[in-house]
Amino acid sequence: MTTETSDQKFRRHRFADGHLGWITNDYAECKAIMGDPRFVVHPLRPLGGDDGGFQEALSGPESAGDLLRIDPPQHARVRRMLTSFFTVRRVGERRPTVERIVEERLRVMEEAGPPVDFVQAFALPVPSMVLCDLLGVPSEDRHRFEEPSERLEPCAGTTLEEKKEAVHDFYDYAWSVIEEKRARPGDDVISEVVSKGKLNDDELKGMVLLLFAAGHETTARMFTASVFFLLSDRDRWEATRADPASIEGTVEELLRYLNTVNTDMPRTATEDVEMNGVLIKKGETVAIVTARPSGDVDANPDLCRFDPAHDAGGHLSFGHGRHMCLGQHVARLELQVGLEALMRRFPTLHLAAPVETIGWYADGLAFNPQGLIGRDPLPVGW
Repeated sequence: MTTETSDQKFRRHRFADGHLGWITNDYAECKAIMGDPRFVVHPLRPLGGDDGGFQEALSGPESAGDLLRIDPPQHARVRRMLTSFFTVRRVGERRPTVERIVEERLRVMEEAGPPVDFVQAFALPVPSMVLCDLLGVPSEDRHRFEEPSERLEPCAGTTLEEKKEAVHDFYDYAWSVIEEKRARPGDDVISEVVSKGKLNDDELKGMVLLLFAAGHETTARMFTASVFFLLSDRDRWEATRADPASIEGTVEELLRYLNTVNTDMPRTATEDVEMNGVLIKKGETVAIVTARPSGDVDANPDLCRFDPAHDAGGHLSFGHGRHMCLGQHVARLELQVGLEALMRRFPTLHLAAPVETIGWYADGLAFNPQGLIGRDPLPVGW
């Protein structure tokens, strides 16, 4: 059931568990709620309908280390263990590694010859291999977290039992990595966190699962969405390729405009909160839908148009507030290096199938922000 308020910034929303709360996709309200300490991520609620058991499958003692599912003070304690590894400076030091991995995947694409599925050849392997290097595991291990991640996607079509099995497989892998780091620590994120001994086993497993799960799928989806969006209008591709020095601004605008992570974790009020004339009562949950494109389009309608010259700062593609994406600088670096190198190596890259036959196309739009799990093929040639 959905009932609009007078200004339509908040609407009544019936969650899958029967709870009657609210939903909003207004930029200012979403940002305000994300940054308001009166709202917490617990209790977690599926947004609506049947989520296929996604929340239930992930619920367990290990969620104590999942930064997306915990609140202060526990959230601050766990996040503090990781923050120093994801600063702009520390991430920038990894540029040579990212460049090496990108060049390796471009070589694989070239040797395979066109057409190739961009998702499997480049978009998925690049962030997965960067993650393996960052977390100190062999790149051959990437199937150990890619496969369960795919089964756990809310729109993957898997049953509750299949999701629980995927979680079990994921935690088995996470625990094997933790035990390996305890026995043979290396120069990597997990080794250092484990060596400090400040997190219990459940917290460690939840933290490691989050690092593996969040560190590859979202960037793979953004890589694919960006390439599809640029190639679906040749002028966009050529304009970007002609000005490689502007790649940082272009990536930021792609993040803002495509906003592939378009639904944030619902927030629950810990006290009565009045926002924009609406009383959100203590215990009521608000579903935050960070609509595409991100930005205050009411104040600046021009933001509805893709333009790399926009000041894209303040977008919500990485969230906002204390739950803002920890790995955002890693994702930016991967996208900047990857897109620039792709355009340099394959200047004539093009879609190898009619645009309307590709899964990323929907309803006349050159990008479908709903219903994709990041693995829909994107055939390209050159």
